[in-house]
Amino acid sequence: MKTGFFILFVFSMIIFLGCSTEESVIVPDNTNTAKTEKSTGYIRMDLYNNYESVSVDALSNVSDEQIDFRSSQNMSANGHFSPIEGWECTFSGMQNNSGVHGAATITGPPAGFHMETECLAFDGNEAVYGGVITQVYYQDEFFVFLEPGVYCAFKVRDNGEGQNAPPDQVATYIWFWFGDSPCQYLPPSSEDWGPMVDVFGQGDQIQVK
Repeated sequence: MKTGFFILFVFSMIIFLGCSTEESVIVPDNTNTAKTEKSTGYIRMDLYNNYESVSVDALSNVSDEQIDFRSSQNMSANGHFSPIEGWECTFSGMQNNSGVHGAATITGPPAGFHMETECLAFDGNEAVYGGVITQVYYQDEFFVFLEPGVYCAFKVRDNGEGQNAPPDQVATYIWFWFGDSPCQYLPPSSEDWGPMVDVFGQGDQIQVK
């Protein structure tokens, strides 16, 4: 990505965030403001630190309901993985009768942050993990949109255990946005996750059950 275009993108994102964050504060109230005033410019980032602003209208499989094809009342997704060198993620999410629980930490070249589990969506051996950022450890000068209250979501695939099982996988794209839980917009079947890539770190494992 050329430097001039990248700087222009970052400048545009700063203006966008300055206009939208006040309208999208994540607070548990009864006004439904966050749900009715959705941001129209979500941020899609690939594993190679390329960014793009995407309108919700451009998503290929928008759904109004959380996707869940499991009959069990207790569902979970957890693991530790590195999709490419430099990136690491540790996450845990469980959904049961008392709600959704868990946390995640992502660290990579441009940023490191912690999330509390906000939503989960399941389809067979695939899961979408959605969390709300509660702490930003660091971010570089171009990665300027992370702050507590921003949502983040990623997709994982559990390919089984044992020496003969293929590597588990994670989707190429990570999504960020403001003001609403992410799972209903990006179910596991959505093409907007991009290609799946194998995890490669020693001892990497993803479990969806």
